[in-house]
Amino acid sequence: MQCLQQWGDEAFALHLAVLMDYVQTTDGIIGQSHYGEWAQELYRICETAKLQSVVQPYTTHLRSLADRWQAKALVPIKAFSVA
Repeated sequence: MQCLQQWGDEAFALHLAVLMDYVQTTDGIIGQSHYGEWAQELYRICETAKLQSVVQPYTTHLRSLADRWQAKALVPIKAFSVA
């Protein structure tokens, strides 16, 4: 969020709808990332002091989303499970 230094936090807002949430392998083949990484990144964003002016009004929603992704990361996808 280096943009905050350039334009200030009042120039930014968060879109609360998830625009991309797809099924992928538990290894993160699609998009080269996985739900666990998404969750950890969102947790870090919520805790970054420099972003608090933008994130603070949405912290509960963002943490809930990160929790959901973390839970998805722990569940093997049946289509990819070895029987």
